[in-house]
Amino acid sequence: MNRKNKIYNNKKQAKGKILFFETKTDETAYNPSKPFEINGKKYILIRIENIKKNSSRVYPYVLIKKNWKRIEWKLSNLELEDPAITIINNKLLVSFVRVIDKTNKNKWVIKTEFYYGKNLFSLKKIAEGQIGIKDIRLVQINKNKIGIFTRSRNSKTKKARIYYFEIN
Repeated sequence: MNRKNKIYNNKKQAKGKILFFETKTDETAYNPSKPFEINGKKYILIRIENIKKNSSRVYPYVLIKKNWKRIEWKLSNLELEDPAITIINNKLLVSFVRVIDKTNKNKWVIKTEFYYGKNLFSLKKIAEGQIGIKDIRLVQINKNKIGIFTRSRNSKTKKARIYYFEIN
């Protein structure tokens, strides 16, 4: 038995399940946020891409009797990708990658935007990252401290670097 098989055979395998999200015919769902709960209801944010139009939107889905149902919201009209969610001071902090310009097929202009509120329908934009930097993630360390992860990519080598810092 090789080393790889030995490692896998000694660990208990997690069991996953396939989730189904209602979409329109020309749409595909991917890059979900983590599931979260508000007032006893389970939600998840999903990137929905229109295959024919090459455009993405992010929609919330709510779990109703084992089925994930799409909900329309005020952010549905924005071209957003890659939702992430965290709780900061008992409120939602939602981030997205926003496509600002995709006229150059080789390099889209993107940035991360942050929205904050007590629920999905009260979110207000509070901040944005630098143009070109995506995947900025925040985590609450304690009542007065937030950790921030960023990822930037060197334009020449295409190698990504991950940075971490804390703010009070």
